[in-house]
Amino acid sequence: MSETLVTFSIDDTSPEIAYLPLGDTLSTPDLFAGWNPYYTLSGFASAQGAVGNGTSQHITSLDGASLVIEWSGTGITLLGNATQSSYSITLDSSQLSLPSPSSNTNPNILADIQNLADAPHTLRLTAHMPSSQGQGLPGSSMLVFDQALVFSSPVGVDEG
Repeated sequence: MSETLVTFSIDDTSPEIAYLPLGDTLSTPDLFAGWNPYYTLSGFASAQGAVGNGTSQHITSLDGASLVIEWSGTGITLLGNATQSSYSITLDSSQLSLPSPSSNTNPNILADIQNLADAPHTLRLTAHMPSSQGQGLPGSSMLVFDQALVFSSPVGVDEG
């Protein structure tokens, strides 16, 4: 009998996610500076303090930009997409081999890592942009992060 897992969503705006470098300019977006918040209805923030509308995402076009998530559980799924770019993932200090983008049946899943020990884990996602990026339109190569789904075994309740 398989155990039912508990699923938690960690949105891209959560303080549980560390963005390196945080390129949030709070004015004109600069994807080459690092990660910038974006909203599907209102787009990038147009002024400091502007409230976004729609689904939030973080986007970067900076080669080497990364994000770090620490969690306890048995698995994690990263949602987002890569446009004319690639990425690498390190889990608990070990580099993971990722399937080729052409073999991914869902382009909105960056990674799906399951069957881990139910313990604390650290994941780092690092963006890799092509060296020819500067010749194209600004932001034509980008990595988009939407959210992480974290899986964990349910915690037992002591009846005593």
